[in-house]
Amino acid sequence: MNENKNQHELNVCLDECLLYIHSFLKGKKTVVKTLQIGLADGKLANTIVNATQKPHIVVDPRQEMHQFSGIKFLKAEDNWDLIDFRDDNSYAVLPKLLEGNILPEFIVIDGDLRFDAMLTDFFNVDLILKKNCFVLIRKNELESTRLVHQFIQTNRQEYTIVKELNQYILYQKEARDIRKMDFFEPFYL
Repeated sequence: MNENKNQHELNVCLDECLLYIHSFLKGKKTVVKTLQIGLADGKLANTIVNATQKPHIVVDPRQEMHQFSGIKFLKAEDNWDLIDFRDDNSYAVLPKLLEGNILPEFIVIDGDLRFDAMLTDFFNVDLILKKNCFVLIRKNELESTRLVHQFIQTNRQEYTIVKELNQYILYQKEARDIRKMDFFEPFYL
């Protein structure tokens, strides 16, 4: 009984998050290109595509671990045609997007949740994002995700929090990185 209640609360939080993201993207007519690292069950990608009605790049080499549930969901929702699916690791795909001058205005980091992988994704996303663009980063009970957010909030002053949701934090990049080469502020205390 308690497990069902916890799952229900999680679903309500996720639904509220998806509703916010849908509304946010509908209101941002300047968001034309979108990118998502990690597909999982496909609900977030579906929300993004429904809001923008534009092609959406998805990077996820691990859909097989999820029994292809995200792909199946997007096909069932009739949105697969708007998905540019990259079955590869984000550390390989993101530099290619930058090299090809494919610069999304809204990016989701929700793939590999290990600290070093998330920080590498953030580093590459930062190179891609232009001023006034957005990054939505997974937030959960894992220490790794908490530390990535602490790093950003402590060391990357050009990123401001737009909205903190139950499962994600939405940041806006307001300037380019102008830190000195030796700048570092401890964030893991």
